[in-house]
Amino acid sequence: MTNEGSERRRLREVLDATREAYFCVDASGRVVHYNRAAEQLLGIDRSALQQVDLIGVFVTERVRMQEEFAEQARRLDHAQSLAGLGSWEQELATGAVRWSPQLYRILAMDEDAPVTAATLLDRVHPEDLAETAAAMAGALEDGDSLHLDTRMVRADGQCRWVALHADVVTGADGTAVRVSGIVHDITDRKLAELELERLTVTDALTGLANRKLLDERLETALLESEVVGPSVALLLLDLDRFKPVNDIHGHAAGDAVLVEIADRLARCVRPGDTLARQGGDEFCVVLPGADRADAMQVAQRLVDAASAPVRIPDGTEVTIGASVGVAVSAPPSKGIGELRREADRALYTAKRSGRGRFAVFTADLELAGTDHLRVHAADARAWADYMGTLRDEIARRKDEGRLATSTKAPTSVLRTLETLISAIAHLPPHEDDAKLPLPERLQLEEFVFHQSMVHTWADTLADDGVLTTRRPPAADAFWYQLHLAATTDGPVTTHGQLDDRSLG
Repeated sequence: MTNEGSERRRLREVLDATREAYFCVDASGRVVHYNRAAEQLLGIDRSALQQVDLIGVFVTERVRMQEEFAEQARRLDHAQSLAGLGSWEQELATGAVRWSPQLYRILAMDEDAPVTAATLLDRVHPEDLAETAAAMAGALEDGDSLHLDTRMVRADGQCRWVALHADVVTGADGTAVRVSGIVHDITDRKLAELELERLTVTDALTGLANRKLLDERLETALLESEVVGPSVALLLLDLDRFKPVNDIHGHAAGDAVLVEIADRLARCVRPGDTLARQGGDEFCVVLPGADRADAMQVAQRLVDAASAPVRIPDGTEVTIGASVGVAVSAPPSKGIGELRREADRALYTAKRSGRGRFAVFTADLELAGTDHLRVHAADARAWADYMGTLRDEIARRKDEGRLATSTKAPTSVLRTLETLISAIAHLPPHEDDAKLPLPERLQLEEFVFHQSMVHTWADTLADDGVLTTRRPPAADAFWYQLHLAATTDGPVTTHGQLDDRSLG
């Protein structure tokens, strides 16, 4: 064997031993040399391999892979379209940016439009831009993931809510090399969430704030008053002749009156004020930064607005009118309960003075118009604690489905309860014999009548094992005094613990 033949044999042995596929083709693309790995790769035996057009095989395979890649891209685009989701990437070294077709469609942009790193931020709503830009910059700097809901303005001017998610991709040395992200159109979900949030803090009939939002705004205003200094005014408004409208013309007419009055009152308050409907024919206004003069001006506008006749659906005109009680809290701020009690006292004074007017709470007004009950402060606090515990447990049992959620006291009764609990909280802490200011007589009578039924109901539920809260003897002693005050004439004073038999 010649040296050349020996070299070829050794070369073939070496090539057959390697795991890499080896081909040698002529100018026409025919295989002239190959190894065992090549046979295994193509799945063709050695006898037929030399008849294969290898370039044609590779070209066919390349076309097949391109078609498969295109099909995968179409499927991905379809999936993104169904999900309302577009993706993007930015190479940090070159600044090159790539968007998926669906991202162009989400933002109503031409797919041929050039995009840069700034294009996405350019589409963020101006009100959300600062927060979004800061979040994206912070994620890039810290290498953290980004998760943010924001608004974006499409090329056609439409505003859409989107969820932005992005991750920083790092190289082997830990250096950021790429940012990859998705933009998910969540407009329908976000609008539903916002509507649900709105419903939880607004009155369904009038669209005004409800009691929950009112208390939040009042608490915020009082806290700001402590820090910044301006006073806060609280106005309670009660319609004077609303019940006859319901009784004579029906509840539909009553609802129409409430909606019309609410619209009028909304035009009387200042920007930044909160007007709320507390329930029934009662409204409330929080005036942040308002002094006595400001509050009196707003109160007069409210009285005037409610005094004009209202046309109900059957064409009849009815005259309602309103009375307003005003309380002003200057630093150091009063608590919500105390401010409400003062506004309620002023409202009672306005109604007693002839209705269709407003009254401002003063210390003299409280001394002149308030009855007091001499009580054992510890007994009163025991009853207030019992009521707080009972209300909490009832709320839990309603959440658990063990009590009907429709059971709720009238707004006027709840307001009297809060007035009493606030007054008890302000009793001197170290005096056993104390003077408790009482609500107006009719309010107290209504409260005691309703609360007596609540006590009986709660006792029955406790006996049945639905509730665990029971009234302690000290709370019963206070309740006996309060019950006597509402059902007898003249002052009532009771000393010492009462025997249970006297409460029957």
